[in-house]
Amino acid sequence: MNSYPEQRKVTANVLTPLGWLHATMHLPPMQTLFDFLNSGQPIVKCTRVRLPNQPLLQSFVALRRDAITLVAPTIDELVETVGSVGHTRTRQVRCYLDDGILDGEFEVLINLRISDFLRQQTGLVVLRQAQLTPYDPGADPTQSRKMPVVIVNLANVVGIAEIMSS
Repeated sequence: MNSYPEQRKVTANVLTPLGWLHATMHLPPMQTLFDFLNSGQPIVKCTRVRLPNQPLLQSFVALRRDAITLVAPTIDELVETVGSVGHTRTRQVRCYLDDGILDGEFEVLINLRISDFLRQQTGLVVLRQAQLTPYDPGADPTQSRKMPVVIVNLANVVGIAEIMSS
């Protein structure tokens, strides 16, 4: 008789050098997706994986954590621990990626510059109200992707700028 620990299934769209894939990750019931991805393990185990341009669903794929650029969960539930950062304010940012420009917002401690905030991060940040747009301004608008929440692997970001309000 097999006795597996209780797990919570989280489906997500994941941006890798191959393109976007869809996968299911298995987490402990109360662990956030952010903590799961930020655990330092070099491999993220995924099931029911739909790879780009591949007709067959893969039952299991071990993704290299450093190959993941973005993780956009299909449901905004237990993505990050709410209020764990302290007193914050929302900042608008633009992330420059190989795949395009990702605009969104994240929470930064009050009286902390974005550069200082990013220096303290362990590799991942959570952006909300995000939109990924191709660099080519003449690109098909359907290539733009809106995501209510996305986890960004800072190791795969070329640069980040604050979007100043006019």
